[in-house]
Amino acid sequence: MSRILSIEDDASIQQIISTALHLEGFDVHYAFSGDEGYKKLFSSDPDLVLLDMMLPGMSGADVLKAVHSHPDLRRIPIIVMTAYGGGGSRVLEQTVRALGAVEYLEKPFKVVELVRRVKTCLARHPRPAEPGRELAAGDFRLDSRLKTVRVHDKLVATLPGLRYGLLAALAAAEGPVEKEDLLKRVWGEDGSLSALEKTVSRLRQDLGAEAFRLKTTPEGYELVTRADKT
Repeated sequence: MSRILSIEDDASIQQIISTALHLEGFDVHYAFSGDEGYKKLFSSDPDLVLLDMMLPGMSGADVLKAVHSHPDLRRIPIIVMTAYGGGGSRVLEQTVRALGAVEYLEKPFKVVELVRRVKTCLARHPRPAEPGRELAAGDFRLDSRLKTVRVHDKLVATLPGLRYGLLAALAAAEGPVEKEDLLKRVWGEDGSLSALEKTVSRLRQDLGAEAFRLKTTPEGYELVTRADKT
């Protein structure tokens, strides 16, 4: 399921985008200002961005510049949406493409055209393979760069380093892991049982509704990566 981030301050247009793309099976995330949208680029890690040009806070042009200059973001294709049209639209299209946009869509747009552009962009700009970045374990997807945790492709948490390292160690294991082994993998020579227990407690808080998956065993801990596991 591809993730789409829609950065648009008009709630009615967001509703149109949401309905159209959800019906096509996309996972849609939203931001209503340029600043919020730029932050969500990191938390939602989208496969494609729909970007309005006239935004509160950072403008669409500012977001384009920031994305294009960031080594971890510039691979994300961006479709610019704007109400500017008429004789100057050609110049604007050239400008936004020069800033890094891959497509340009004038408002008002037809829903069919929006969906077509999204599918075409995703086909032309697939997410590049990044070996070693993602750890997949059952229902879990862990991203080592963004430190994000997804369960059933839904973002559950963004974790600090130690808690991410602990979860990754449990996700990579098949079955329970002894406490001493976890201390060596995550803390090296500097760990303690009290530090491990505190980190486990905080990690359960981070996981929220998925906390039941982090189980205490007689010798240590186990991550239940599939919900149907008994």
